[in-house]
Amino acid sequence: MIKNYLLVALRNMGKYKLFTIINIGGLALSLASFLFIFYYLYDELTYDRFHQRADRIYRLTQTFITPDNTQNLRFTHQKLGPYLQRNFPQVEQYVRLETMDGLIGKNKIKEKGITKTDPQVFDVFTYPLLEGNAHTALRQPHSIVLSKSLADKYFPHGFALGESLEIDRNNYTITGVMHDPPANSDKFISAFVYGGFEGEETPELSFLYDTYILLRSPGDAGFIQAQLPAAAEGLHKRAGLEVKMGYDMQALTSLHFFHGTEMDNPKGNKSYVYIFGTVALVLVLVSVFNFINLTTIRSLERAREVGIRKVTGAYRSQLIWQFLSESFVSVLSAAVLGILFINLLGVIFETVSGKHIQFSNTTDLWIIGAALLFLILIAVAASLYPAIILSSFRPVKALKGRVMANQSIVQKVFTVGQFTLSAGLLVFLVGVILQMRFMSTYDLGFSKKGILAIAAPPDTLVAKNLTYYTQAFLESGVTQSISVGGFASNIGTTDPLASPLWLGKGADKRELIVANIIVDKNYPALLHLQLKEGTSFDNSEQGTRRVLVNESFVKHAGWTDAIGQTVKTYAGEGVVVGVLKDYHFQSLHNKIEPLAIFEMDYKNPDVRYFYLKTSPDQLPNIQVLWKKLFPDHPLEYFFLDEYFDAQYTSDKNLQILFLYFTALTIALSILGLLGLTYHHVERRTKELGIRKVHGASTASLITLLSTDFIRIVLAGTTIGLSIGYFVTDRWLANFAYHIPVGLAMIVIPGSIIIGIASFVVAFKAYQGAVANPVKILKYE
Repeated sequence: MIKNYLLVALRNMGKYKLFTIINIGGLALSLASFLFIFYYLYDELTYDRFHQRADRIYRLTQTFITPDNTQNLRFTHQKLGPYLQRNFPQVEQYVRLETMDGLIGKNKIKEKGITKTDPQVFDVFTYPLLEGNAHTALRQPHSIVLSKSLADKYFPHGFALGESLEIDRNNYTITGVMHDPPANSDKFISAFVYGGFEGEETPELSFLYDTYILLRSPGDAGFIQAQLPAAAEGLHKRAGLEVKMGYDMQALTSLHFFHGTEMDNPKGNKSYVYIFGTVALVLVLVSVFNFINLTTIRSLERAREVGIRKVTGAYRSQLIWQFLSESFVSVLSAAVLGILFINLLGVIFETVSGKHIQFSNTTDLWIIGAALLFLILIAVAASLYPAIILSSFRPVKALKGRVMANQSIVQKVFTVGQFTLSAGLLVFLVGVILQMRFMSTYDLGFSKKGILAIAAPPDTLVAKNLTYYTQAFLESGVTQSISVGGFASNIGTTDPLASPLWLGKGADKRELIVANIIVDKNYPALLHLQLKEGTSFDNSEQGTRRVLVNESFVKHAGWTDAIGQTVKTYAGEGVVVGVLKDYHFQSLHNKIEPLAIFEMDYKNPDVRYFYLKTSPDQLPNIQVLWKKLFPDHPLEYFFLDEYFDAQYTSDKNLQILFLYFTALTIALSILGLLGLTYHHVERRTKELGIRKVHGASTASLITLLSTDFIRIVLAGTTIGLSIGYFVTDRWLANFAYHIPVGLAMIVIPGSIIIGIASFVVAFKAYQGAVANPVKILKYE
């Protein structure tokens, strides 16, 4: 019986080739696309959940509190973890992490993710060891646990355990090798090093650490949160800090989408999760609508077959199983083809999303299998509708071809739904493209072209011999001009610029948390920062430390005259000598914040970056010079324009992905419309022949055949344009500076969809209208 069902299914698939190609091809592309989106969403929503105690782990953060505002900072001092564990039994354990520079071996190869930590790190986090004992691996000074990939890199023949590895000129003994941590982790770890951190006994506070606590129960979080203000008051009072400080805590599982902490690790965008989740739903709906529509259409051509089967004694259940088997074959074929598409398009997906699907990974295979099963169930469930309709034909009407009159309404509803979804996606895509173009051409108020930023070595000799090094760059001919930047001077950085700052003196003294940076006198001229009033560093007399502020700072401070005002930070005190016009030192996602630029203390300079005005073809010469000047430090560099524009990488990736998914959705809708038009023309072939015999023109026949479908497309497109307009407006609100939601976002998508749909309908109608009526009517 089953064999007969399958043979009939395969025969019918071969007979109706157009419908088979549209159905299986469209469903396969939808399956592959849905799987990509499903994997992306699963990966984003399961960040840090691989830790067995993830629901009990919380990160502690430091807050600076002023009367005007509050700043939440990722790094805390060394005393906080031990203090909480000692005073509150609800805190089972704590662990502190400190990132190292990680220059390995004599060649000074820089590795990211090498992290100093407490020995109990494996009691809090789940990093399974392949070699070594987790309880004792980090108990001794100069011990290190490597990730498997790092161990394989430096010990390709195995046997890393017990070997020695030089890091930052210190030798470490390898006491363990752990599994590579999953990529969906808030903090990237490649190795753990014995930290030897100081505890509560030290008088000074060192704000260097990521501090995590493990609670005995998830329900203890509220209690510990309530104790943090008292803990801050006790710890900071003894330290004699000038600024008021506090603490906050965040669940480990929420860190990936938490954007309220400065100096934090790269974060995810929850709005993209919602967007792609919506796209996945849209793809499923469009595919299901297409599947139902085309299967139902094809049933019209099999009405007589159903009638004959019923007359010869076939039961309704047999007919249902027959049509379900055909649907199952189609869905199974689409699933196989979808897996092939995943393999072919996987590289593109990885490039755009940064997520790699590993078919050898059990978790990845489970995700793919679960998503495939879900989609197959949806497709099979969708096939029940046409199967039930087909099997319900009455033999007499079926043999006369008088069936399915009511089904045209359902087909129209599904087609309207398809074009609604397609138009909505296209409006959003146009909005993304126009916003990306706007950001790439927007005047940021400074010049970033041709500025090479080189990370300065963390060496005191650089500061002591700064003039020698800057002169060496200039005399070598690799740069036209050079500047030196200190704290937070890297424009466009995702690191924070804000820190406590005091205005005025005595009774008029105010405390703020404001973005501030340290640079030398050449920095404003190098970036072509525009002066509104006063003087810059390079043309004002040097005496007291000089400060430049932007227009937003003046407004925030409430000054009527900024020149001569006193400004103080932990780095020292200065006097405002000039006001700069506002410029975008962060991405266009952010409004321009108040900014204070302190001139560097040349007696004790803070050197973080060298900024060179140069071109890419000078890089080989710069590398040679660098090796001569700093033989023990690798050259780390980036061009400022590329680094700044990298802040929009996720937005550009969204544009690429949406272009693909929108094109696919529109293509599926058009293919569905093509199938409907094909059926409509075929069904009315004899009518067209009779009309032509009676003198109807080709144009009138095309109009007759096209009118209903154009109305359907117009209805769906109009609804979709309205929804897309609303969604795009909400998305653009995430940008502090964005294009207006204008008429172009409606006209362009509407014209594209209506134009393509009209062409497809008119073309198929034309084919029917020009057919020879003699051939059509000769058998009647």
